[in-house]
Amino acid sequence: LVDDGIDYDLDGWSGCGDDDADCDDYNPGVYPGATEIPYDNVDQDCDGTDLTDIDGDGYDGGAYGDDCDDQDPAINPAAEEDCANGVDDNCNGVPDEYEDACAESDDDDDDSAPTCSCEVEGSATPSVLGVAAMFGILALRRRS
Repeated sequence: LVDDGIDYDLDGWSGCGDDDADCDDYNPGVYPGATEIPYDNVDQDCDGTDLTDIDGDGYDGGAYGDDCDDQDPAINPAAEEDCANGVDDNCNGVPDEYEDACAESDDDDDDSAPTCSCEVEGSATPSVLGVAAMFGILALRRRS
């Protein structure tokens, strides 16, 4: 290749020469420092790759990535599921209420609802004499 110094796409960058050369001198939207458009398989800024990890968490987003929210670095396939936020933090497609990890943590939760009891708080267990008195009152009412 001969460096003719011509900017074929008229974007201000020549396609030959130094390391800051236009990597596609036939596309005016592609040149060093151009704004990268994520997930389009085009290297607009000539850095050698297309932008596929916007939030920088190490997981690609977009149609071919596995990061379900590429705007939030706390949400990715390796994230721990937060069972109380209603968000699929680990990108597995399972809502919090059906997440196995959340169900297990709910079983271990000391703040869970109390178990049912037939005893009213502060009341004593009925005595045999009290039960007999109740039956006596019911029998009297039945006669009248």
